[in-house]
Amino acid sequence: MVIAADGTTQYNAPELWAAAKAFAAEQNAQGGIKGHPIQVLACNDKNQPNEATKCARQAISEKVAAMVGGSAH
Repeated sequence: MVIAADGTTQYNAPELWAAAKAFAAEQNAQGGIKGHPIQVLACNDKNQPNEATKCARQAISEKVAAMVGGSAH
């Protein structure tokens, strides 16, 4: 899961989603990681702590294997 902000007046990083999706596509074209395809989920935390919490809860409920992000709270 990629957690990043987009559409805010302070900080936006939608390029994180694009980079993760490009990486996943490249890795999946080569067979994924140890034969497992990568699926990228994107969550917009809108640069707000409560939204970031929602993203974290979504990650838990979806049982994601890894999270990346970089909002500047």
